[in-house]
Amino acid sequence: MGSRRKIRFVYNPRSGLIHPAGLVKRLIKHYFPINLCSYDFRETEERGHGIALAREAVEDGFDMVIAIGGDGTINEVASGLVNSDAILGMIPIGSGNGLARSLGIPLLLRRAIQTVTYGKIRYIDVGKIEERYFFATAGLGFDAVVGKRFEETKLRGPAPYYFFGVQEFFRYHAPKYEIKFEGRKIYKQALIVAVANTKQYGNNAIIAPGAEPDDGLLDLAIIEDVNLATTLFYLPSLFTGNIEKTPVYEIYRSTKFDIYREFPAPYTLDGEVYHGDRHLSISMIPKGLKVIVGNSFRTTNAPD
Repeated sequence: MGSRRKIRFVYNPRSGLIHPAGLVKRLIKHYFPINLCSYDFRETEERGHGIALAREAVEDGFDMVIAIGGDGTINEVASGLVNSDAILGMIPIGSGNGLARSLGIPLLLRRAIQTVTYGKIRYIDVGKIEERYFFATAGLGFDAVVGKRFEETKLRGPAPYYFFGVQEFFRYHAPKYEIKFEGRKIYKQALIVAVANTKQYGNNAIIAPGAEPDDGLLDLAIIEDVNLATTLFYLPSLFTGNIEKTPVYEIYRSTKFDIYREFPAPYTLDGEVYHGDRHLSISMIPKGLKVIVGNSFRTTNAPD
């Protein structure tokens, strides 16, 4: 872990896979001895609290803020650290863990904590929709509608997500999109429109196999409006990394997209659901966040 650091842990006690705060604290005490670092431990109390705790940590001179929770908790803490010198660490205990998987962070609690202590520090890009940040993926289509249903239930894990997906499929009206970027315009009626900074949503659902979080580009993935039989036929390719090879899929890369939809609808940022207007402006901040990554993460950049 290098020289002695000042660390804040931000723990969400309501994350998908519940771990008692006492157990988490005992592991932190074991792996973060006070002769190597000083730290405090804060719990989030409501949505958005992680952003405030991370920003407060930056103002108070903390070197690192470690998010303990799911994709939403990690997104909040990371959002509070954008364009700062503080480093994001993550101990993923959620149900999807999209960003953690993409950065090579182990999903076992002890191994994740160990990775934070010896992992490499790298820069990654930051996606932005209006004034909100995302670090893995943003969903604007059918995936956002299913995400909204999933958020409204207390059930977690992939099974209820797929159940809601089948339910919503039969009543979903795929809107027409106008997408502008790089002087181009694309018109498409689409089931899914996703903007990816990393390869996957979470749970190893790979929506953008070529996306890299430090390449200076966002990947915009489109899946055409198709029937249920076609969807089920190509669904396995979403988990094998071969979705790009299917005829119902298109991918575009840019630093900025303007997306116009037929009507206002929800959108997701790293799994968290928000209400969006017809027009959404999507941009990115190159290397806007310092993070600790696992050994399996391959990159060409390094911190200054």
